[in-house]
Amino acid sequence: MNKPVGFFQALLGSCSGTRIFVRLRRNTWGRTLLHLFLMSVLCAAFITVVQGIRTARAVQGFSDDFFRTFGGIRIDPNGLTPERLPEKARSFAFSSELRVFYFPAIPNGVSIPEEDLQLTNYGVIWTPKLVVMLGRVAEGHWQCSEMPVGRFALAPAAIRYLSDAELPAWLSSLRAPAGTIASFPKEAVVLTGDNVVSKIVAGICIVLLVLNFLVVFVLPLLYTAVFAIVFRLTGGRQLRTLSLGEFWRIGIYAGFPVMLFASFFPAFDLPFLRYGTVYMIGLVVYWLVITGRIERDGIEGGEDHNE
Repeated sequence: MNKPVGFFQALLGSCSGTRIFVRLRRNTWGRTLLHLFLMSVLCAAFITVVQGIRTARAVQGFSDDFFRTFGGIRIDPNGLTPERLPEKARSFAFSSELRVFYFPAIPNGVSIPEEDLQLTNYGVIWTPKLVVMLGRVAEGHWQCSEMPVGRFALAPAAIRYLSDAELPAWLSSLRAPAGTIASFPKEAVVLTGDNVVSKIVAGICIVLLVLNFLVVFVLPLLYTAVFAIVFRLTGGRQLRTLSLGEFWRIGIYAGFPVMLFASFFPAFDLPFLRYGTVYMIGLVVYWLVITGRIERDGIEGGEDHNE
């Protein structure tokens, strides 16, 4: 049995009768993990494609509004500035909770009206040479992060936790770094929606693919391992023809059709149930049904299926 054929046989067998499980239980762990890996790639790709379509629409909508307001993002040694009206301070609301506040210069710090802050849970203060991230971490408290433009680091230059009363004074103390940004090109580069959206969506999809794969690959190993050990300790006497390893491998393969079904929940953002919940419920039911049939056939038929 070559690897691709073995994978599809395992997939189709787990969606059909129990006879295939009699053979699958004797697969090596290497083959079993390979099949799980391929199944996880298939499910993660499906979830990511559907999520990516939805994400692309959202990003395109945000991009259209953002670049309609700012025209584009100009990058040169003097920093990041809007292509349209770079000398005009203004704000832009990405959503009901996220706002961008642009200031062309901050010789006397930053001043944001209190009514705007009350409507903001996450804020970005954009100046040509300094970007500040604001996040409401609790009622009346903020996490504030300073990031000088052009300084590429894994962490912001400074993170502070401030109260509502402390925030205005801290914002007024902000000052832009002096000098030009040596890491930026001398010839200005302008970013627009046409050359930004595709890169943003591609980056988001890569992250989603990795995260989705980790979820759909790790959960079967974790859930089946825990259930197999607990079942062995509490009801293991019911296993007369299956070893613990065989019982575990059957559980992994029994989860294949459940993985396909559960993938629809994160892919289409379906309500009420999450991927892990759907997988756990479906796995336990199908796994116990398959195990019961194999045990019954093995006892009644004298393990005739043990090929």
